[in-house]
Amino acid sequence: MMTTLYVTVMVLSYTTYLNTIENYRYLEQQRIEKRMFIMQQRNEEVVTVTDLQNKP
Repeated sequence: MMTTLYVTVMVLSYTTYLNTIENYRYLEQQRIEKRMFIMQQRNEEVVTVTDLQNKP
């Protein structure tokens, strides 16, 4: 009986651990994509400003 309980608890903690890691990776990926998007937006803004300055 105790072995079954022990194994169940271990399996549950391991799945929780895996889910936590997966969640962390997902959040990290979202953060990176957001940063890339912001950098892309800034680059586009810079391009439009220089284009405006270069117009005669």
